[in-house]
Amino acid sequence: STVLNNAIYKINSASSLTVVSYSKEGVSLKWNAASGATGYEVRKQDGSNWVTVLTTDTNTAVVPIEPGVKYGFRVTSFVTAHSKNYYGKDTATKSVTYTIPPTSNLNIVSTGKESASLTWKAATSSIDGYEIQKKEGSNWVKVATATEAKATVPIVPGVNYEFRVLAFVNMNGRVYYGSPTAEKETKYAFYNATTLKAGTATKDGVSLSWNAAKGVDGYEIQRQNGSAWVKLIESTTNSAFAPMVPNTGYTLRVVAYIDANGVRYYSNPTGTVSSKYTIASASGLTAASVNKDSAALTWNSAADAKAYELQYYNGSSWVTYETVSGTSANVSIVP
Repeated sequence: STVLNNAIYKINSASSLTVVSYSKEGVSLKWNAASGATGYEVRKQDGSNWVTVLTTDTNTAVVPIEPGVKYGFRVTSFVTAHSKNYYGKDTATKSVTYTIPPTSNLNIVSTGKESASLTWKAATSSIDGYEIQKKEGSNWVKVATATEAKATVPIVPGVNYEFRVLAFVNMNGRVYYGSPTAEKETKYAFYNATTLKAGTATKDGVSLSWNAAKGVDGYEIQRQNGSAWVKLIESTTNSAFAPMVPNTGYTLRVVAYIDANGVRYYSNPTGTVSSKYTIASASGLTAASVNKDSAALTWNSAADAKAYELQYYNGSSWVTYETVSGTSANVSIVP
């Protein structure tokens, strides 16, 4: 009570301070109004002191707070008279801690060669969004944000990923995070082609086959060129005909691949096979009916031969005489 103009005036006090709710704007407080009060001061504990953080003429207030910090609040009613405030008793102290709501139940819905789809249980109170993080070494790195409890994040084929999700709130010019979900692993696996086999080489090339690889877009058939491997052809099935030049040896292998995000990714190669088509030689050349003008030549045929080139030696080199399709020819000679 307070003496006003030689009369006793009892100042009624606020009571029953309670927390109504928490949000990114702060903590919402409410108390029982004091009859006859001009207003109320909301005070925050600061060490052994109490600091007024706002004044209101209603019995509610929203007070900014920092997440994760423990606060003590109390409310004092006052009456203004003769340009001075006169105070009632303080309410009981209310302890307040605002925690960003945790996120839970992270689930990998699907994993493709370019992205993974995630869902999780939404936070139970007001937040600004969610941050999706992936693990890099011992660190967690942001890969995306979302405003709903779902997201699609980019991935690279063949790489193992660990993801987690945290709710966040922007307050007082800072970002505050809730507890993360348990991490979930995912990987878009693709496999190796195996057991490369080569058929019989022909003048045009060789037929290849191998065990198919799961989850790939296709295969490159590669030829060894010195220490490098060079693409010869591609195939979308587990067989191919590799073109070859006759009389040239080839060392071949097959590599499965995936095209994703504008990049080609390769699996491990198969073992190698070697192949070569050697042009068969004509044999058994004989000359008959030799006279001063001509000679009749015959020879044994060569497999797959389309024609034969007759050559004569001019004393220093071999020179083409003519090309014939059969296995015999009459040639002119000089005695």
